[in-house]
Amino acid sequence: MTGEVFRDQFHTPLKALDLPVPLQKHYNPNNQLIDLIEKPQWVATNYSVKAKNTLIPDIITITKQNNKSYFIILDAKYYVMQMHPHHISRQPGMELSIK
Repeated sequence: MTGEVFRDQFHTPLKALDLPVPLQKHYNPNNQLIDLIEKPQWVATNYSVKAKNTLIPDIITITKQNNKSYFIILDAKYYVMQMHPHHISRQPGMELSIK
């Protein structure tokens, strides 16, 4: 449902997007919006390793409001807490709730 509300464009080809500026020549217009998110590179003292995958967020979209364009990445965390008469279980910790 969230993807419908925010018009998820995760797999939309770049050529099909309503971009605020023309697509630059070094981008392939057939690539998808997800392809713009770079893969992390882990750097150690003597070497580096590029990750095979990138962040896979829930929603990626480009939207316009008041003549301004916004590139939005949303990644929610989902928890199914259980409420018991005298305690709660399966709840996230504070460190996860504030991300």
